[in-house]
Amino acid sequence: MSSTGQPGRRAVRIGTITVGEGPAVVVEGPAGAGQGADARWLSLRDRTHDGAVAEARAAWQGPLLVEPGSAGDLPAVAEHADAVVVGAGWTGDPSLLRAAARLGLPVVVQRCPGDSLDAWLDAAGHCAAEGGGDVVLCEGGGPAHPVADLALLRAAGRRTGRPVLAALGEDAGLAAAAVAAGADGLWLAP
Repeated sequence: MSSTGQPGRRAVRIGTITVGEGPAVVVEGPAGAGQGADARWLSLRDRTHDGAVAEARAAWQGPLLVEPGSAGDLPAVAEHADAVVVGAGWTGDPSLLRAAARLGLPVVVQRCPGDSLDAWLDAAGHCAAEGGGDVVLCEGGGPAHPVADLALLRAAGRRTGRPVLAALGEDAGLAAAAVAAGADGLWLAP
């Protein structure tokens, strides 16, 4: 079940997929085999290799979501990615959020562990104001540290009308519950 048909809901196009319209999409980590995944995610937070985004793009032709490690990664993200992911280290700094949103790509805003609903939505608001509104929310803090709060996911989707992904890490067993709670997509570890 997706949020299709709910009044005031916005769908966001990321490459060849649409989040928030139709069936739930599946995003997987970079080491995944790609079987059954609609999109792939790459984090640059712990990487020092400058060509990582170009390599990921060459290895995966589907939608690529990239989490920059710093503002210095933004040019490579703009050149090779289909969406930019902001989370820990970014959501507390509106200038970094605006810089990511100015890339002209859809922005996926992860809720950082411990962030309130208001703080999460405030970060999304900064991105939407700067980048034209193509913002997807992601509950769970990321595949490496899933702490999905399905009630918060539902509240965020209802309050904003934005599509919401549920980061479930390696626990795909929660997929049905996440979609029933209103998730428009699942973010899974490989």
